[in-house]
Amino acid sequence: LLLFAFLFPIHAIFGQIQYENQTIENIEIIVHTRSGSIVDTSALLNRLSTQQGRLFSQADFDEDLKILAQDYDRVEPYVEMNDQNVNIVIHVWPKPTIRSIQWCGNHHIKTSRLQKELGISCFSAFERQAFNVAFHKLKAYYIKKGYFEAQLDYHVEMDCETNEVTITIQIQEGRSGKIQDIILVNFCEDEEREILNQMITKKYNLFTSWYTEAGTYNEDAIQQDRLIITNYLQNKGYADAQVDIDVMESCKTNRIIVTITANK
Repeated sequence: LLLFAFLFPIHAIFGQIQYENQTIENIEIIVHTRSGSIVDTSALLNRLSTQQGRLFSQADFDEDLKILAQDYDRVEPYVEMNDQNVNIVIHVWPKPTIRSIQWCGNHHIKTSRLQKELGISCFSAFERQAFNVAFHKLKAYYIKKGYFEAQLDYHVEMDCETNEVTITIQIQEGRSGKIQDIILVNFCEDEEREILNQMITKKYNLFTSWYTEAGTYNEDAIQQDRLIITNYLQNKGYADAQVDIDVMESCKTNRIIVTITANK
């Protein structure tokens, strides 16, 4: 294992050195289409710094591969020596097209709204990294709307014959995080008033929360409030004070009640 660990990087470096500054005898790009049709690659070759007749540069070749990777789903280069000359063949596979995006499980937020938030439409090229970024925004949107229990996942089904994908987005919305009331247990009236003023978490207000975004459940804010209340009680002399926070559904639709209990 130690011998392999030492020899492998040496072999890789040697492979790069033997190509460096050698004349490029031929460079070819092969596009693998699903239909098997022949694609004119002259425009692709003209975009590259690596050209027939020039000296091979590993740095330039790496940049060329990055350029091709922006437009293609897969890029596989093959470089070999032939009588002190370099021959290059680059195989590329086109990115699949999004045939459709199917939404399952969204009952409280309209599909059109989620589609707009996702920002990726049908019949566009499917890029997994870009889709993952957009999908993360979709998760953040649900949290912003107060669905703190929301779980989202997606599945990609590939049609190899047409080079198209069907994306299915599965959503479990869970409870709405709009806070109807905050109940404080084991606090006196003055303590309740002071704590509610210090807390980040607020009750949902139909007229102002749409603008301020206050009044929806946020786990980070809840944990911060736990620290705020614990510090408050400790400053009051309750050195071993503990705070429990529970969430329960309200009788009112799409509302929750947050109960904060102090063990002084």
